[in-house]
Amino acid sequence: MSNLDKKRERYALYKVLIFAGSYESKGLIEKIYHHYRSLGQYDVIYEEKRFLPDTISKKDRRIRFYQFSFDGNGYRKLLNQEYNKIIIAVRHKIKALAILNRIYDPFSLITFVDYWGLNLTPQSNWEIIDLRRLITQRLVLSLPGVPMMAHDVGLGQGEIMEVEVPVGSQFVYKRAHSIYNPQNARIGIIYRNEQIILPNRETIIHPHDQLLLVGKPEHLEILFRQIKEQIGTFPVPFGNNIMLIIDMLKMDRRTIVKLFNTAIYLHKNLRNRKMFIHIINPSHQFDLIKRIYKYYWTSSIDVHTHYSRRTHYLHLLEGAKSMDVGLLITTNRFFYRYSKHFWNLKIPVLKIGEKSVKQCKTLYVILHNRGLKEIIPVIFDLTFQLRKKLVFIEGDPEQNYDSLKGYINHFVKIYGVDNVEFQRSKSNTVWELKKVTGECLIHPFLTPKFSKIAQVFYPTIERSNIMANHLNQFLIPVEGINEG
Repeated sequence: MSNLDKKRERYALYKVLIFAGSYESKGLIEKIYHHYRSLGQYDVIYEEKRFLPDTISKKDRRIRFYQFSFDGNGYRKLLNQEYNKIIIAVRHKIKALAILNRIYDPFSLITFVDYWGLNLTPQSNWEIIDLRRLITQRLVLSLPGVPMMAHDVGLGQGEIMEVEVPVGSQFVYKRAHSIYNPQNARIGIIYRNEQIILPNRETIIHPHDQLLLVGKPEHLEILFRQIKEQIGTFPVPFGNNIMLIIDMLKMDRRTIVKLFNTAIYLHKNLRNRKMFIHIINPSHQFDLIKRIYKYYWTSSIDVHTHYSRRTHYLHLLEGAKSMDVGLLITTNRFFYRYSKHFWNLKIPVLKIGEKSVKQCKTLYVILHNRGLKEIIPVIFDLTFQLRKKLVFIEGDPEQNYDSLKGYINHFVKIYGVDNVEFQRSKSNTVWELKKVTGECLIHPFLTPKFSKIAQVFYPTIERSNIMANHLNQFLIPVEGINEG
């Protein structure tokens, strides 16, 4: 197992404890193994082997098995751990109730399968599944003229799915239409604070939203994984691929080498599927083209050379959406020249600085109250995947950032990271950043207009990144925010 895989396992957000004492729990474990084991850590306590599936590997690192007597004390140490969910699916009534009475954790959600119609008084963190009532409801639905529930609608193949959006999901604060493909899957309804929201192109997804997804079952399952994966998924949800455009005529040798090395580094460290490299005006610097083409036979890297003089940087840039691109790599020169086009794509941009991203040891973020909160999940995702130190700098000494810092600290606890610092500017934040060399800056992509002159005469913290072009800058689009 790689060091990155070990770290992902260490910081898994979902921990589930299952008491397996029925054929229903056997089916649950089998379903988890084949579809959902990548979403968390599952501990299974069983008494009899007949309630365990025969077709799964007992050595899987995501599912751990413990054999204990349900009415004994052997599993008490496991109960001292912190679990997001505890499921009790035990057919023996006395043993099931004994397990329930042993759990004192008020923070873990407990799902108890009631096979006997006990009419238990539920606690605030209990979920009682009354099996008899469920069977009765299913029989009622079989009566003619009775409306059918969602699981009976359509083809009955799982084309309707309800998903809760975790706090750390990459889809948080994205527009609902970012999950929209009429041929594959879409959001039908959002449930929020006991209200029903019919989403349009302006609807923003919030943490803990319940999304009712409709689409092809195979696409819903992929989408479910993307929504639930809370760390190490960038460039999702913006897209699955990285794209680099190299103009051999208008870029010097040093810039091309830096762009290419940066792209390869990110391709190796981020969880993108493919990287597309487009070369235009290839009649110059043939040795560099030869070097790039060494990667052509890599299945995850596509290199395209465009010999036609009609092929333009802008033409390739505008095709990024159709190629499912989630990160564009460019230079300061090309970014400012086509800034409005980058803005319209709503895709994250990395514009390279004086030194490579690989040499960067720290990711800097300037604290301000416009658009930053919306990209916090992306910031932590990049920090985790690139394994860099994360430093938040207070942009304006006169502003109170306590609320924003509290929100950030919430993510620090969620992800379990320990390389996060807050710094207070001693003087002018922008001038302090100008003294920093070889590092990276993460900033919201707030406006299609960029002007150094405007920032000099009318400086704002929100546009302060314009004065730090020597740094590598990840610009993350913020949905629904526009400075006009």
